[in-house]
Amino acid sequence: KAFYLFNTHLDHQSQPSREKSAVLLTQRIHGRKHAEPFVLTGDFNVGETNSVVMYLKGKSNLGAGAGWEAVSPIVVVDTFRMLYPDASEVGTFNGFKGDRLGEKIDYVFAPPTVKVLEAQILRDDVDGRYPSDHFPVMARFHLSASDNR
Repeated sequence: KAFYLFNTHLDHQSQPSREKSAVLLTQRIHGRKHAEPFVLTGDFNVGETNSVVMYLKGKSNLGAGAGWEAVSPIVVVDTFRMLYPDASEVGTFNGFKGDRLGEKIDYVFAPPTVKVLEAQILRDDVDGRYPSDHFPVMARFHLSASDNR
């Protein structure tokens, strides 16, 4: 079955840039040519309570204080939180040091009707060396035709 995969890496310093990027991203996802389901992944450089993540989840608008306002045309869920809503050690930026205490800033998002089978923050290392300054995140799930918007 066909599906769309959208991947992004949002700005690490500018909240206005992240907000405008999120608006553009949701417009592109909503305007895709075919109605197949979609997945949205990436380094969003914001924690779970940031307005960008809340916008993607359909829980807040963006831009109201900046003279513009956007309502997300799509709604997503965090596949990790679908299985682990109360997990507290979720930091994904580790600075090559293995730190787990920061915020979760890397996500695998999918439509709310997704059936999540597995989700993890991979914290593997070899002799204290990490493959990235972020822990990889992964999810295994089932998309259906009803996941198209």
